[in-house]
Order: sequence, then C-alpha cells, then structure tokens
Amino acid sequence: MVSAYYKNQAGVTIDTSFNFTKYFRYDNTAVMLNHGDVQKPEKLAQNFPIEFKQEWGLCDHYFIMTGDRHTEHSKSIGGIKFYQIPALSKAKSMWDLKQGYTTTPAEMTSFLITEGKGITDIYKEVL
Repeated sequence: MVSAYYKNQAGVTIDTSFNFTKYFRYDNTAVMLNHGDVQKPEKLAQNFPIEFKQEWGLCDHYFIMTGDRHTEHSKSIGGIKFYQIPALSKAKSMWDLKQGYTTTPAEMTSFLITEGKGITDIYKEVL
C-alpha cells in the first residue's frame, strides 16, 4: 500500500478516503480529482468552488483531472482547466470492448505544478 511506503516521509500525505472527489492545494494552485465516470466536466467545474470553498480564495490556478474515458481531452471551463487523461493500465474489460477503447494505448501522464505558476509541464510515457 502506498500509504505504508510513505508513512515516515515528512510533508507527504496519502489520502486513502473513499470520497468520489478529492481536492488539494499546492501553493496557489487548486486541484480537483474525480474518476470522471458520472459527473460531466461542467458539473465538476460548477461544484469545485463550492466544495473547496475554504481554500478557493487562496488560489490563482484551478485544475480538474479525470480519467474514466481512457482518452485524452482538455478544455477550459470558466477559468478552470479540465484534463481528462488516458488510462495507465493495459488491461481491457468488457466495458472497454463495448466503448471501443481496445486500441487506446496505456499512457502515464504526469503534471508538474510550479509554485506561483500552476501547471508548467506535462510529461507523457506510453507503455
């Protein structure tokens, strides 16, 4: 388990809660994480400032990240940057077959968040 591996690392927090949506702030950047299987991007963007209200005003950069659709997509929704990232897994299920995601390559996407600037780099590794 990841939380056991990092348990003695100062400054590292692993959120193992079962919340469908998770939020974190790094410097002046707010990030919402959601699986992306139920709520549409616009609904997530609508809820973001309300559900993250204690820290919203401390931020200048806002990002939503989802991954359910197994393909890459990004857009801006009212000043919030939305990223739908591809799946990291090479496993294919019946759902993937039905949805036509059998040819989508597994891909790791990493975001570099720079203090005061938000996301400054996006790194990709096709598996």
